[in-house]
Amino acid sequence: MTTLTALEEVVDRHGRATLADPIALTGALRSLATPPPDADIADLAGVSASGAVERLRAAVEAGARPQEARAEALRGTTGDRAEWAVDQLGAALGYLPRGAEPVAKQSNSNRTLLIAALVVVLLGAVGTVVVFSANRDTASGPVEPTAAAPTTTVAPTTTTTPPTSSTTNTSSATTPRAAFTDPALLKVAEPYLDRAGVKCEVADPQVGVQESVLCDLGSGIAASFRKLLDPQQLDALRGVLINDNPSALPGSVRSLRWEYVPGKPGIRTGIPVGTPRKGDGARVRFLDPEHQLSRLYFDEDATGVAVLMQATTDDQQVLRAFWADPDA
Repeated sequence: MTTLTALEEVVDRHGRATLADPIALTGALRSLATPPPDADIADLAGVSASGAVERLRAAVEAGARPQEARAEALRGTTGDRAEWAVDQLGAALGYLPRGAEPVAKQSNSNRTLLIAALVVVLLGAVGTVVVFSANRDTASGPVEPTAAAPTTTVAPTTTTTPPTSSTTNTSSATTPRAAFTDPALLKVAEPYLDRAGVKCEVADPQVGVQESVLCDLGSGIAASFRKLLDPQQLDALRGVLINDNPSALPGSVRSLRWEYVPGKPGIRTGIPVGTPRKGDGARVRFLDPEHQLSRLYFDEDATGVAVLMQATTDDQQVLRAFWADPDA
């Protein structure tokens, strides 16, 4: 376990505020099964005690660029490893770059609009199924969100608005599996379907989407399963979710590659940042800005499948564990 992954584990277990409290941070790091070296813990605690985390957060929320926010955080810090400690704390909180996948620049404006529309569709779809889940015992069919998803900015003067209830159409399936027609999409979803009370709805595919299914997976978790027409769209889609995500609480975005666990079909695990393994796709976790509910996006390189999950809790550990193995 690297120092960065240790800090991320602390955030997941004890909350983001722990990194701004040097005493709590020290205790949380030392309680890990594999804690960082004592020297690293001391350097991190020292920078935390200087108020660097609060300065970093304030700068990011004020709209500063990462390097500007980093410079502001370093004001008032001391020690030879202050820069290293700020980088580690900032990356663990999502305020500073942490080795996320490079994002391919899109030169075609139509392609940019398409990807932005895909993001809006993904982020808006979970709201649909969450409301449906809450009303499933009293409603005869799917229920649309009571409010539109946030508008996504795709250019300085251009915005794309998500589809409204007049453009979204869902139909019930007799069993969760019956909602899926594409074998690749069903294979990705299958580990989550063998649970009591799971209910899935077929949704009309939107722009750039071949097939779309919304599911209430039980335990307060909803998901949108999408098969894109072009798997190459995934790189740009990831880029928007990581770098320009209007539905993410500032600083809450974390991304890494993931892979299937060998010999365990359907079980997934994240690949620690810096580990030289390609994996099977990308995973992006974040909190929504309004209620700070946990959201998790993942996709699969080979198939163009993209999935967005949302839990009715702000505990990111719960959703991450469910994503990896819903039967654990």
